[in-house]
Amino acid sequence: MIGHRQQRMVIYPMSRAAELRGNSLVNWLALLGGQRDFVVRESWDRKVTKERFFAAFKDWNFDWIRPADLVAATTDIYEYPEADRDPLPQWSFGRVTLLGDAAHAMRPVGSQAGSQAIVDARVLAHALATHASVAAALAAYEAVRLPVMNEVILRNRQLGPEIVMQMAEERAPDGFARIEDVIPRSELEETARVFKIAAGFDAEALNRRPSLSVKRPA
Repeated sequence: MIGHRQQRMVIYPMSRAAELRGNSLVNWLALLGGQRDFVVRESWDRKVTKERFFAAFKDWNFDWIRPADLVAATTDIYEYPEADRDPLPQWSFGRVTLLGDAAHAMRPVGSQAGSQAIVDARVLAHALATHASVAAALAAYEAVRLPVMNEVILRNRQLGPEIVMQMAEERAPDGFARIEDVIPRSELEETARVFKIAAGFDAEALNRRPSLSVKRPA
């Protein structure tokens, strides 16, 4: 991850097979704030040319990674809006409930959507296995997950764990040699710790939590 609130890139390899061949299959996202001229709101298949946004990233080549060259070499580029949704007051309605993005759509910060959907499913399965009725199980599932996820949605509006990138931009807009000269190590660790606890990723909290496994009947 490179950049700050209004301009950043996320780049990661996504193929072990390519790596074993000495190559790298890479997924990248370039995010620009202040874009408002979408023809179709929330369209995920709008193909664009790199000229649509490339000027903002044309100088983003570094000795450790070369994002500008990566963008220039990409043939198919798609553009979509960073949609936002307010937290929902309710997920469950009788025998029907919501899960994953349907329950807690959020800004793409901290790689939350997929992992939180898995946690939803785990908690929901446990509730269904331990309650007398479906309606009671869904109510219990919502009681556990809704307040936690609504807090994560609001934290993600403030960039979640990626807020440290914005802090660095504001404190050292002309660059720095050592991140610790800009943001003390203790502040970096505390920022990460607070988000991990809120999102349910803190190792100590996870180890203290009761198991979600259910014993099979004899």
